[in-house]
Amino acid sequence: MTPSFLHAAVLAGLAGVLLPILIHLLARPRPRTVVFSHLRFLRSVQERKARSFKLRRFLLLLLRVLAAAFLVLAFSRPFIPSGRASASKGVSAWVVDRSASLMAGDAWTLVRGHAARLAGLSSAGESVALEWTPRSGSSGDSLTDAASAAAAVEKNDPVWSAGDAADAIRRAVLKIGRMPDADPEIFLLTDGQASGFRNRKPSEEMEKWKGTLFVLPFRNAMDNAAVTDAAVDPAPLRREEPLRLRAVIRNFGASEIRGRMVRFFVGDEAVAQKTVDLKPGAAVMESVPVMEETAGFIRGKAQTQPDGFPQDDERFFAAFHRPLSRVLLVGGRTADLSSFTAALEPRPDSPSRFRTELRTPDQAWAASLGRSDAVFLVNCPLRSAADASSLRRFIESGGGALFVPGPDSDLGRWNEFLFAAAWGDSLVQAGAAGDGSGTLTLGPPDPDEPLLEGVFEPGWTPRRPPKFFRFVRPSAAGRRAPLRFTDGHPFLSEWPLGRGRLILLSGGTDPDWSDFATSPLFPALAARCGQVLAALRDGAAGRALAGDSLVFFSDPAVSGGRFQVETPSGERVSVLPRLAGGKLRATLKSADSPGLYRFFRDDSLEAVTAVNLDPDESDFRTIDEAGLKKLLPSARIVMLNAKEPLEDQIRSRRRGRELWREMLLLALLCLIAETVVTAVWK
Repeated sequence: MTPSFLHAAVLAGLAGVLLPILIHLLARPRPRTVVFSHLRFLRSVQERKARSFKLRRFLLLLLRVLAAAFLVLAFSRPFIPSGRASASKGVSAWVVDRSASLMAGDAWTLVRGHAARLAGLSSAGESVALEWTPRSGSSGDSLTDAASAAAAVEKNDPVWSAGDAADAIRRAVLKIGRMPDADPEIFLLTDGQASGFRNRKPSEEMEKWKGTLFVLPFRNAMDNAAVTDAAVDPAPLRREEPLRLRAVIRNFGASEIRGRMVRFFVGDEAVAQKTVDLKPGAAVMESVPVMEETAGFIRGKAQTQPDGFPQDDERFFAAFHRPLSRVLLVGGRTADLSSFTAALEPRPDSPSRFRTELRTPDQAWAASLGRSDAVFLVNCPLRSAADASSLRRFIESGGGALFVPGPDSDLGRWNEFLFAAAWGDSLVQAGAAGDGSGTLTLGPPDPDEPLLEGVFEPGWTPRRPPKFFRFVRPSAAGRRAPLRFTDGHPFLSEWPLGRGRLILLSGGTDPDWSDFATSPLFPALAARCGQVLAALRDGAAGRALAGDSLVFFSDPAVSGGRFQVETPSGERVSVLPRLAGGKLRATLKSADSPGLYRFFRDDSLEAVTAVNLDPDESDFRTIDEAGLKKLLPSARIVMLNAKEPLEDQIRSRRRGRELWREMLLLALLCLIAETVVTAVWK
């Protein structure tokens, strides 16, 4: 492209190159007559010196003329145009990050300043598409002017939600991609947090977009430590063992942390504290015991010392504690129940968290469901459709059942009166093919599966794996299976119904079906199933991230009631429940800030949800140009420098490549060469 000039009028200064020429002509030495004899011998010497003298003078003249010309060109600001359309006809997009990490230090003040500078840079008639991350209700298809966009940034503040900057850029590309602009621009106003671009692959539109992404300067990454998890561990099986609170503290910085204090609170009371040492990038889990004998919600937080980002220095938790669960054990024979009794109540003199009641099919066991929290059906035949109906109502109302098949179960009647009627499914008996020996064993457990929490040690490898000779399986695929056999068939599968659920233990415990009842794994798994199933009748305790919608459920059998959610500030918000899937479902559209949210039906507390900051917001490592290039492979990425005026940098990139630095350097080189020639060439 043909170079252009920002200050073309300065080119008139090129007339100044005549000054060295004029000086050269005026300073030319005049010949003098010297009387000397025998000129014949000096003539050749004089001619050689004259030629050398003329060449030196011409070279000095050329260097002085070039130095003057380059100096004038430097002040005229030459540049190679980029070909961008006029800014007055252009449409740009601002992607503004106001995620929780922008609450750190002066990050949001920096973003506001960038927005004000962009507004001052924009020309009359230039439109701006404003996109927020996290997405805001103000994001849409409408365009605004730069001054209004800057005003919107000024009046807003960061929110507690995590941001997806990659998605905001995608939306900006889609929006301005429809606008007629030779070189569309996106301005990214962010703290540069790399987690905002995580797990994001470019869309087809992003891969093809050939505009310019201006990345405005963001603050440097800072050291930070955060509480990234807090919870109440599952209740131990022995009542004399205390509950335990646990918390995970992570060092996201590059410096070692020593002696950082961590405090645990139940309600507003501090119950324990510890100190931790953390190497860069490391995490540590700390737990403390807490005695809690009464049934009800346990809610509190884990808190560490404040640092540069105090918003992640505490994390809330909520759980429902049941000191004693009542489990109804129903077996085809009393002997079928002995292993389960030993698992739930190992010793009569040792206080257990379970109280068991034993029944056989002939003892009207369905009448005992009303005073039970969970029921185990072990090798149990079904005597009547009425028993199946009672069991179904028990599960639908929030009860939990464990179904363990065996040789006396009579699957046909169970399928007819329960599984087909309630789930439209049935159980099919199968033999174990296994490894050719006619046996199966258990596959690897999922370490993140809540149902198996506390059952398997990390990296569990059985010293004596249980063997299964027969099992049952659902006739229809698709059941959630927290644990499977080695051949892929489900060993544990879940069958939700109403407010409760049934867990199917496919392998059975009859000696003709397996040796699982004598396995070291059996007591822990049976007790964990009892805990999980009995907890279905408890108040709901959940967890969520700031910005999520909160969903609460209530019993539709109870008529009337006023439904409210109490926010962390103490304000009560009325919510309107709707009947869905046999449950009353009440939704709070957004949990705007971390803390404990409590759900009330009239004055009865029915659920507590602990809402916390997304841990990704605690990681202040920043994205680089290469990472952005993967997101927009066809675009021009311009990382602006905080040490230079932003307006000059943006104008420069819009116009094209400026050459004034090169011109100034050439002028300096000419002057240096002139000095050297003058000093050396005498």
